[in-house]
Amino acid sequence: MTSLDYSATPPPLDLSKPARRAGMLMIIIGLGTILLAMGIAVMGSAMPVSQYPADLQQQIQRIEAEIGVSWTTFLKIAGGIVATPAVLMVVLGFFVRRGSMVSAILGVVLTSLMALYVGSVLVQSLVALITGRAQGTASPFVFCLAALALLGLQLFWLAKAVINAGPLKVFNQQYQAMQLQQRE
Repeated sequence: MTSLDYSATPPPLDLSKPARRAGMLMIIIGLGTILLAMGIAVMGSAMPVSQYPADLQQQIQRIEAEIGVSWTTFLKIAGGIVATPAVLMVVLGFFVRRGSMVSAILGVVLTSLMALYVGSVLVQSLVALITGRAQGTASPFVFCLAALALLGLQLFWLAKAVINAGPLKVFNQQYQAMQLQQRE
């Protein structure tokens, strides 16, 4: 093992920067998704189905009959399903910021799964826009496009964090050994 010059006290910023960026973006995206999940869950309670337009009421009644659950319960369950990976992303974000390789790899997997889902919604809304089947699909298309761009940036930084995790760990171990030698 070669010895390094430890005149600089902090770890090389080039090694830890991608992990810090990826972790912070994971926390931001996770918190934003938690807010979205809360909005979905609260939406069912905020406005009763009787106040929806007649055609939407018929669709909701058909959905309730098919799944056997009330619309309010369905939206609460949907909010919980959306919140689960979001909470996981926030927790992983804190560990990724510290330079943990395992957390960065788990972050890559979680981010990839979220990107695949958002990509499929993006394709569905694009098809609906092109065919003219659904009105109001332009905003989900733009939202999914922005989310996919953020998830792509997050994957890029997570990949760099995974690559730098090994050298960063070695640097931290050598730095701690140097600190112990200075104390003796």
